[in-house]
Amino acid sequence: MLDLVAEPGLPTELAHRLVRDLPAALGAHDDARWEVRVSDEPIVLDERGALPALDIGDRVRERDGNDAVVLLTDLPRRSGADPVVADGGTGHLMPADPRTPGRQERRAPAMRAP
Repeated sequence: MLDLVAEPGLPTELAHRLVRDLPAALGAHDDARWEVRVSDEPIVLDERGALPALDIGDRVRERDGNDAVVLLTDLPRRSGADPVVADGGTGHLMPADPRTPGRQERRAPAMRAP
């Protein structure tokens, strides 16, 4: 299951458009059946003015018991002077092969606008 956590307004409208096509697109690469849900809730910055994306994702995953979380927001993000278009984290990956011991932990690089 995939949760699209979207802020009220344009991000929620986009999420509802995506939810129609995402299950088929995600399932096109394997035999898995994906369920995609939209959660309309405010996404707020932390006390330092940063977007705590991984913390929000962890909270939503624990609350809803889903496999993955995507946040959709129109909050401006920057890395220095560069705008950040997308950022991702894979801090809680489990091995694809359940016989593989341990947990894989890594962070995906941010994608920045040119």
